Amino acid sequence: MLRTDYRWQLADDTWLAQRAYRAPGLLVGHARTRGFQAQELGGDRRESPGAFVFIAVSGELHVSTRGGEHIVRAGEALRAPAAGTALVGTSPHVELVVVLDRHAEAAPVERRSVPLETFGGDPLGWLTRSDGGWLHEGRSAPGAWLDPARLRGARGHVPAPGARRLARLVSAHIGALDRYPGVDDLADALGMSERRASEALSAYFRRYHASFGGWRSYLSTVRVELALSAIRQRALPPKRLAARLGYRKVTSLYHALERRGFPVRAL
Repeated sequence: MLRTDYRWQLADDTWLAQRAYRAPGLLVGHARTRGFQAQELGGDRRESPGAFVFIAVSGELHVSTRGGEHIVRAGEALRAPAAGTALVGTSPHVELVVVLDRHAEAAPVERRSVPLETFGGDPLGWLTRSDGGWLHEGRSAPGAWLDPARLRGARGHVPAPGARRLARLVSAHIGALDRYPGVDDLADALGMSERRASEALSAYFRRYHASFGGWRSYLSTVRVELALSAIRQRALPPKRLAARLGYRKVTSLYHALERRGFPVRAL
């Protein structure tokens, strides 16, 4: 699978570390936070096929579905259709695993307990081991949430060298937002024109980041999601927060938040 690693640190005690394993149609994400009420970077409320599985290793997850809001506590898992579902918040300190399988059946929302004693910090291995019967008793088994054969097959997916290079560049640039990363920076690193780099990034995001169409949409969403999380925790004053997230002016941060429906007066 294609592995991506991101870490955002806004202050000494405010950070989010996110690792994801990606294959076409499948995402297995593992995130840890301190001082953040983390949100899924991108959320997916479109008419999308497949299903989500959210697992709280520690802390609490707040998941929004078309049927309502759900709190997932440590030691619990929640399955929900991908369409209309998003992780909208967490407790300030949390460890979570999320699986998005575009080929899974969009079954009704369901909750289960999970055996965290077997987790070991390796979500991909944990999900594909034969003892994961709580999650998948086989593709045709009643109540199966995920297909272990599909997970193992995706684990063996070998991405093209170009995809690995793009993943490394995206990780490096998105983790340094205060340097104002743009398509021109990525184009320089790739040795391409901005147009060709933009096309390559769009193809990469469509294949491996299901909720984004390209670099600009990913960058703008990450900035706003991190800003909302930091603001809720009062991690930094607005001027420092804007600079840390790559906004050249505080007013640019305010406008971005307003476009997402967040009242600036809340700052």
